[in-house]
Amino acid sequence: CRVAFSAQGPAGRGVPVAGVVLDGGGHVVARFKSSHLGIGSFFLTPARGVSYRAAVPLPGGDSLWFALPPVPESSTALSVRDAGDSLDIQVLRYAGDGAAPAHYVLAGISRGIGCFGAVVEVAGQGFQTVRVSRDVFPSGIATLILLTPGMRPVSRRLVYIRARDTLHVSWHLTHLPGDSLAVGVAVTDSAGRPVSGSFSVALTDDRRLEISQPERGSIASSLLLSSDLSGRVEDPGYYFRQPLTEQVLRDLDDLLLTQGWADYAPDTTREGKARYP
Repeated sequence: CRVAFSAQGPAGRGVPVAGVVLDGGGHVVARFKSSHLGIGSFFLTPARGVSYRAAVPLPGGDSLWFALPPVPESSTALSVRDAGDSLDIQVLRYAGDGAAPAHYVLAGISRGIGCFGAVVEVAGQGFQTVRVSRDVFPSGIATLILLTPGMRPVSRRLVYIRARDTLHVSWHLTHLPGDSLAVGVAVTDSAGRPVSGSFSVALTDDRRLEISQPERGSIASSLLLSSDLSGRVEDPGYYFRQPLTEQVLRDLDDLLLTQGWADYAPDTTREGKARYP
């Protein structure tokens, strides 16, 4: 299991942390260290009936202790792997070797619109992989949600999609007689084809305008990231800086695992109940 974590100080800002995870017998089973602004992830293979605690050492020799959630007798989870032009979505089920196969509905949603759906059958103890093309999603956050045949939510996972729907804008200025300027704007898609649309222009005085800092974000980070996550996203511009590195992509995924997390309470009703932190 991949476990994501986020550490914040008294002011609500991310702080770097490192520590270990111990089982009930006091044995170290995992080590972790935050990457960007106190956010990170680590892998853990939990065993049924075993309780786990995380310890974060403090200056002076003391430690902060955090109890990890108890390991359930059975559970179902989603795991996503980047496969280039597609996503490999694994539906993992832990229910014992003697359990009957289970059927699920896997759906992908972006900006409130359904992008794909599939019926998945998983054995009692195992996984099933569904490969989905990135082209079915627009740029931004996509929600992968796993439901029972009765449409009760079981698990949810957010992923960030960098699609080929980015527009390229160029412009040129022409001085006209008097004190006027003519502004020419050209907009094309990723293939260089012209795109029509509505645009606005704002003129400012650089002497009176505070220069925007990259960490404060941009229109892109606001529309494609911050607006789809609960709580404040610290340093949103970091996830859109160029050139885009593998480390930034991992940090973005850890961000989605923490601030995009949802816990579905055990429920026997048809619609289920979701708790969002």
